[in-house]
Amino acid sequence: MVLIAFLIVLVCAGGFFLCSYLFYNALLDMVGPDIASGGIPDTTELTPDQISSLTIYVIGLIATTVLGIVGLVVSNIATAKKSGRLFGIIGILLGLLAPFTFFIAGGISVAQYGLV
Repeated sequence: MVLIAFLIVLVCAGGFFLCSYLFYNALLDMVGPDIASGGIPDTTELTPDQISSLTIYVIGLIATTVLGIVGLVVSNIATAKKSGRLFGIIGILLGLLAPFTFFIAGGISVAQYGLV
């Protein structure tokens, strides 16, 4: 059970990072030129394709968050029951560090876009 929880947390952390990175890239493709020129982004003229791509990434973020929380809870339970303590502790640590990958992905995207 603890190995499954560890794998869920691991996959969700990777998926969360990937969705975050793609979300930031799509967002910067839409409003980046306005920001780079020093202006205020105009979001009134977003196409339905742009909105749907952002929606897909947000759904991915929500799904990986929910599944990651499930994996984190199962890792906590397994660690408390002392069954597979090592994988449980690693799963807990991954679950706690995963939200920070959202900001890391954002920083990578902004740096690649040249806004830093």
